[in-house]
Amino acid sequence: MSPGTAGRGIEVKCNADDSSCGSLRVTNSMIAENSHVGIFAMGVDTEVTSTVVRDTQSQADGSFGLGIKIQPDHGRDTCARFSL
Repeated sequence: MSPGTAGRGIEVKCNADDSSCGSLRVTNSMIAENSHVGIFAMGVDTEVTSTVVRDTQSQADGSFGLGIKIQPDHGRDTCARFSL
């Protein structure tokens, strides 16, 4: 992947086909050198323990470069729990 392009380390969303939402558990992990976001979860229960997220690069325009981004799924009106 060329520098400055999207490259999320882990991305989890609700299922677009049936609107079901799962969960994400990241334990004892290293999420490093991604572009855009290290861990992204939308509308799913998320637990991150004993994990390092580092060196996430921003986009070419300087946007993003986020370690962890958690957000509700507004299209399905779902809000999930997050534990760090």
